[in-house]
Formats: sequence, C-alpha cells, structure tokens
Amino acid sequence: MISFNRKATENQDSISQSPNQSPNQSLTYYSVLCSRWGRNVSYVVCLLFIFFLFSACSGGEGGTGATDVSQGQITEFGSIFVNNVEFNTSNADIFLDGIGGDDTELKLGMVVTVKGTINADGRTGTANSVSVEEVIRGLVQTNDGNNTLTVLDQTIEISTNARGVTDIAGLTPGESFVEISGYVKGSGVISALRIELLSAGQTQSKLFGSIDDLNIARSTFKVGDTLIVDYEDADISGFSDDTLLNNAFVKIHGSYDASSNTLTATDVENASVSDIDVEDIEIEGIVTNIISSTNFIIGATEIQVNANTVYDGGTVNDISTGVFLEAEGAFVNGILVAEEIEFEEEKESDD
Repeated sequence: MISFNRKATENQDSISQSPNQSPNQSLTYYSVLCSRWGRNVSYVVCLLFIFFLFSACSGGEGGTGATDVSQGQITEFGSIFVNNVEFNTSNADIFLDGIGGDDTELKLGMVVTVKGTINADGRTGTANSVSVEEVIRGLVQTNDGNNTLTVLDQTIEISTNARGVTDIAGLTPGESFVEISGYVKGSGVISALRIELLSAGQTQSKLFGSIDDLNIARSTFKVGDTLIVDYEDADISGFSDDTLLNNAFVKIHGSYDASSNTLTATDVENASVSDIDVEDIEIEGIVTNIISSTNFIIGATEIQVNANTVYDGGTVNDISTGVFLEAEGAFVNGILVAEEIEFEEEKESDD
C-alpha cells in the first residue's frame, strides 16, 4: 500500500503571459506594443509573430503538437470509447499486433493503445493510430470449465464481463489455440477481457510479462514462476547494448515446448511507452508492483503520485497490488506523473 500524507489538492494549469491578464487582454497589450514599435519594425510582421505565438500556446490538450496516449479496453463503439473518451478513428491507422488493418476489426474488450489528441472537454478526441495487442496467445494447457485456463504456463482468470468466447467449456486442452486481450495481474497471472479461438495449425505464441530470474550466461529468463524463455537466438535489438534487464516489461514472440516448459523466443521487445513526443497519457490496468511510497507500476508504465494528485473512488492508501485503476497525467522522463487516479471495477463493455 502506498502512503502519502500530504493532502491532495487540485492541480492548476498555468499560462505564461503578461501579469494578471487573460490571453485576449495580452493579445491587445502586445498589439499596442507593435504599434509603438511600428517606426522600426513592420507592424504586419509583428502581428504575425503574435498570431503564431498565441496559436502555439493557447490550444487545448495536444495543442503543442505533442501526442496524447490512451491505453485501455474498448468499451463502446462510435467510433471507439477508451477510458471514457470517444475517439474518432475515421482517419486513424489501425494495427493488430503490428500488422495494418482497419477499424472493422476492432472489437469490444480489446485492449488498445490510442495515439492522437484529446480535446479540452476530456470526453472526445481524434485518433491518429490505434494499436491492438493481445496480452497472450498460445495453446490451452488446462481448463477448469468455469473461469480459469492455463496458457503458456500462465494462469488466465476470466473476467465476468469477458467477450468473445464466453463459454470456455468448449476450449480443449492440447487442441484449442487462443489469443486473449486483458491485463497482467501479477507474476504469472492474467485477467482476460476477451478470448478468441484461432484456427487449427497455429504455432506462433506471444506473451507480455516482466523479466525475472535473468541468466545472461544461458540467455534465459522467466515470466511467472516457472515459464522459461530462451532468447539465445532472439532479436533483442530494442534494448540498450542488446542487454536485457530484470523487471523489464516485455513482449515476446516464439514457439512453446510444453515438455520443457520453454518458450523459444524469436524476438523480445521492450514494451514500455517511449516518451518521445508524448505529452499526456492515461492508462487503465492492474497495479502489479509497488516501488516506493509514491511510485507504482501498471503493465509497462511507472506511475508517480504527489500532493497535487486527485483521487476518485478511493484514497492514496487504497493503492496496492491487484487493484484496478485508471491514472491520468503528464508523461515526464518516462514516468506518468498522475494528476488524477480513478479507482474502478474492471469495466463492462456495452453490447
């Protein structure tokens, strides 16, 4: 549980301008200056400079040209709703596991990353791209016929509002190959929001998870308590100096051998969000790790709270591993500095 004793207060945005003036008043102020400068500087050039200055500074979210990022499940259509924001996808690039598609392939319960802009109302936005990444893909190993599967030696807990295959009794261990959208809940545990049964003959497995028990000499690590990942021949070029690190959140593609419980990787990718051109980010998911009294982890993202963080549906003392929440704030040096934390039950998608 995170402990933070200072009282949370509303975070106030600020705009740099002349003292005690609104943007419109400032515009008038600088226009007068232009007229005074007119003897030495072109009045028109001066006004054009002011126009571009205010165009750059007075926009809503995304007004600086940087990208807003929203990670969460699709809960409604029209175009798509993610984290209670309706994103227009009419001109968006759609990617499914890195392969181009179109918005007809988007489905309720899919967990997506939307990059684009969120409007000042906080409820609508425009998507430049929508990327779908299922959290795991592989052969069903065990099935309790009720609400739990095992895939790639990971325990899959089926959410009560899961989409796709809703009756898992028909999934046959050793035969059914599935892909699952959802969230990593903890070491070796995944919460499933959507299950799709793939056609027979599939062999390429996929998994998101955190590196544990890294053995560089043997080129192996674990995801969960027992799954071994062999990355000796894998592409790991996305990591600095081609060196993996314990606790890094990664995406793995490869082939799975049940007899040795080994996933032989073809590539291991760093799944963290890049902070290049990212201004604001909102993410929903399950807290998997508490780092300190102010910092914790959801998926690949480190989140930091402070005295200005506002809480909805709980308090800072309610943040603990296994809690489902949504965090929103600025993305600074690879960390989401939370302006708001909203405690939620796992969302139910609309029909």
